[in-house]
Amino acid sequence: MKSMTNLLVVGGTGRNIGKTTFVEMLLARFSQHINGLVALKTSMLMPGEEYLHGNHKLIKPGEFELFGEKDYNGTKDSQRYLKAGASKSYFLSVGDGAVNRAMDYFWEKAGSTTPVIAESNVLSNYFIPGLFIMVKGIQQAKPQAQRLLQKADVIVPEMDIEYFRRVVDGIDFGSGTWV
Repeated sequence: MKSMTNLLVVGGTGRNIGKTTFVEMLLARFSQHINGLVALKTSMLMPGEEYLHGNHKLIKPGEFELFGEKDYNGTKDSQRYLKAGASKSYFLSVGDGAVNRAMDYFWEKAGSTTPVIAESNVLSNYFIPGLFIMVKGIQQAKPQAQRLLQKADVIVPEMDIEYFRRVVDGIDFGSGTWV
């Protein structure tokens, strides 16, 4: 696994538990101090899990699509990231077996040393981010999410905005590294 200290990853044990809200809070805080801060949302939709991913489409194994968001007026996560302060916002939909190639392509677009805040449950399986935060819902997590909880540097409870605020205030970025 490749170390990417300029990457902060926020994952979660389920849907609608506050991952995007947490990312927005991070972006709002750090976009004031970091020029060129980039947001990334990833989706790796596996067959049979379509119901877990809203209206994301199934990407075939080995394939990926990277979409650069331009529209600030909307409710998609990538649009919310722009409103929160990201200089650029991307949505990466990736099929099984394509994460490394997809991220190589993303880093070409974003810049390999650019500070990135990503909402993703898949990236920490392929990279060692500078910081990995999991939002833990009250519902039982599926086995993959349970494994991610064990890897997390920080675990925050579902939609606990005060706790979110304290964690966000305790994060820093310096010398190309999230801590």
